[in-house]
Formats: sequence, structure tokens, C-alpha cells
Amino acid sequence: MNARHFSLVEPVTQICLWVSGTAEYGHQLEATLAGQYTLARVAPDMALLKERLATLLPVAVIFDFSPPDAQAIAGLVEDVRRLQPGLPVLGAGSVGQPGATLAALRAGVDDFIGPEMAAEEVLQALRKCISAAHISETGRVAMLLGARSGLGVSTIACNL
Repeated sequence: MNARHFSLVEPVTQICLWVSGTAEYGHQLEATLAGQYTLARVAPDMALLKERLATLLPVAVIFDFSPPDAQAIAGLVEDVRRLQPGLPVLGAGSVGQPGATLAALRAGVDDFIGPEMAAEEVLQALRKCISAAHISETGRVAMLLGARSGLGVSTIACNL
């Protein structure tokens, strides 16, 4: 009687983690992603980040490479890559600050977004990274090439 009823027709949005020490670009990014993705904020702390990765199961992680925290964030990107190699990782920051962009690319982010970008460009970059991650985890491709006929390459290919 007093139990809460959860509607089965409510749309479920996918969660993206926003790892940042400041909230500058976070509000703009949250407004850009509204309706399609939910932005969950996380402080740049590895223990807290591990907990959120396990509990929220995000579809992507977006790291803020603003100048004071760029090197610390780069270390977190490498740790997340080790923990969950297939998870899409994006960098965020001003494109006008080459140090932040360079630190993000050296850390190994999949793409870089910034407040100067249009909302559709940000969504397109995020969708591209998420779809690329799903494609890479769905299967493998193996090519077998025989030097001449009769070596059993077809038999091996049929049994993979």
C-alpha cells in the first residue's frame, strides 16, 4: 500500500562519470547531456572513482584536464585504463590551453571535448566513443592464409 511504485515506462538514461576538482565546465556539460545521459560527478580520488565505477556502471568517463589538476588527472586516466580497458575515456578542457589538450592525449583519452564546442559536437564525440567501445567488445576477427592448397587452413578456420 505505502510502497513506492516504479514505472516501467520511464526512460533510463545512461550514466557518464565526470571526474573533476572544479565545477566550471561540469554545469555546461550536464546541460548538454541532459535527457540522453546522466552526468555523475566524482572527485579526482582513485578510491572514490573505483567505487563509482563498480556501483554506477558508467558507459563513459570524462576527465577534466583543467590546468591545476592536469597531471594528477593523467595518472587517473592510466589507472582507469588498467582497471577497465574497454571503457570509453574522454578528456575535457579548453582547446585554447595546449597543455591540457596535450596532457589528455598523452594520457590516452579516446577523444577531447571542450566548452567551445557545440552541444551536437559533444554528443557526437561521446556517441562515437561509446559505439566504438561496444564494437570492440562484441567479437574478434582472425585471418588465416595458406601458402598453398592442401595445408588444412580451411579446416582450422572452420574450427575456430
